[in-house]
Amino acid sequence: RHRRLAQGVIGIMAIVASSMFAAGPVLALPRGVVGRAPARVPTYGSPSPPLVASQSSPRSPRIPEPAVPSIASATLSPSLPGLIVPPHFNGLSIETYDLPKYASSSTIGPFSALLSQLGDGSAGAVLRLGGNSTDYSYWAGGASLTQPGPFAAYPIYSSWLQTLTSVLTQSDTRAIIGVNLAGDDTSAATRWVEAANSILGSRVLAYEIGNEPDQYATHPIAVSATGAPTFARSTSYGPNTYDNEIEGYLSALAPLLSGGSNLAWPASSSPTYLTSAVAVAESNPHTPSLITAHLYPGFNACTPNQPAPTIASLLSAANSTGLAATLAASIASANAAGSSLRVDELNSAGCGGIPGFSDTMAAAAW
Repeated sequence: RHRRLAQGVIGIMAIVASSMFAAGPVLALPRGVVGRAPARVPTYGSPSPPLVASQSSPRSPRIPEPAVPSIASATLSPSLPGLIVPPHFNGLSIETYDLPKYASSSTIGPFSALLSQLGDGSAGAVLRLGGNSTDYSYWAGGASLTQPGPFAAYPIYSSWLQTLTSVLTQSDTRAIIGVNLAGDDTSAATRWVEAANSILGSRVLAYEIGNEPDQYATHPIAVSATGAPTFARSTSYGPNTYDNEIEGYLSALAPLLSGGSNLAWPASSSPTYLTSAVAVAESNPHTPSLITAHLYPGFNACTPNQPAPTIASLLSAANSTGLAATLAASIASANAAGSSLRVDELNSAGCGGIPGFSDTMAAAAW
């Protein structure tokens, strides 16, 4: 029991340490952008690099926490043990372009140690590389893309794969790797998966197709040099269109991956898209290993005029057990389809977090 308690403390400390570990004001666990913040999307049509690791959204005013007693107590009952969280439930989600920052020559050791602690030394933790950057990243070692511009703002080279290999090996961790869906280019996706699979092999738990397709038609994926927004899809885009696109990607990628057993989708927080993803899994011979979901308690740093969130609201039943319960039906459906469901993006607030709220001990405990 002492060991389990110690692991719980270590888990909380790991979360706190990771937020301290990140360079700059952007939260480290995971950055978790639900809405696409204009300050973070890539620009194109200009000579300057589209992405800079140190960019961040402007800080919101610090939100004062309500007064709390100076002493808090907790009682642990040895006769009423709770559920043990399996190590493979644990993980970190970072943007694709942030890997070099976390795994530089001076940071790869502490970063790998953090991942190892999350996995409890049993190869359980998962490092997801994706988020918004999934849909403007591409493998630069192949032929040119059919859709350049905003969907090809971040090139990936073999050095990136070698760095990831070092992290996964040192930490005994597996990865979920994003595959660009917004570019609607199955040839580019095939080249990327072939390259990654040749170097990473069994270290990849799943290749995740796209990121939050439910927002393709409503949130800009980029802005041009003149400030004009670019959307990944038109306003007519919906689950049916998405299903057709996924079918095309599955047909292209499954032959590379033992029938597609380690493919994942839809990386969405939308119940409609989760239901659609499960339906595709049920009817498609290429059953995914993972249905992936994103989970946030409704606080978003990019939402204008949003009431200031409170720690009390974050720790409420509605935003803890109630939030988890919203996935119960999708979990059951995914299991019935022969898949598992994994929450691979979760945080106290989307769009980079809210200073004075997301970077508190209460948020870490949550």
